Amino acid sequence: MKIPICYFDAKTRTLCPKCLEKFRKGEIGRLDIDLSHDLIEIEEKYVPSLKKLVFHKAVNIDNKLIFLLVKGSRNIKKKEWKIIFRKLMKLGYPKIKIIEVEDMHDVKKIISQVISPARILSISISWYPDESYEYRVRVYKKDLRLLSYSPTIIEEAIYKITNKRIKIIFE
Repeated sequence: MKIPICYFDAKTRTLCPKCLEKFRKGEIGRLDIDLSHDLIEIEEKYVPSLKKLVFHKAVNIDNKLIFLLVKGSRNIKKKEWKIIFRKLMKLGYPKIKIIEVEDMHDVKKIISQVISPARILSISISWYPDESYEYRVRVYKKDLRLLSYSPTIIEEAIYKITNKRIKIIFE
């Protein structure tokens, strides 16, 4: 499995100078380190097919939900994901949602994955006079009930994942 830190660092939970620099810059967080360690343990003991996975980043929202950004999740069977989730719950992690990400810079694809199964009408960018901008995501009003989380949690999660502001609008 590919992880955001060195394999040895994940096993020991101590960071080498290179990974420590990533930590100081904010590229990785404590959650990434802990999840890397725990996923490696699960891979070695229970689910060897995790070797095919690329773990990019984890984002924690109010200690209720973790968004796990990965590549290659389709190679792992549903039964194996259940084992992984069960083991992580036993270790004290809250509910986890997997987001399949090919490119970490593809904001529109990440938004659609987080909002799924709600249908998106459009995604546009609004520019402001101070040269800042935000993504405006228009969603069917009927699909409000399909959202797994409140719009504010989704907006916060997408900001933590992409470092881009979004506003969800129901029409």
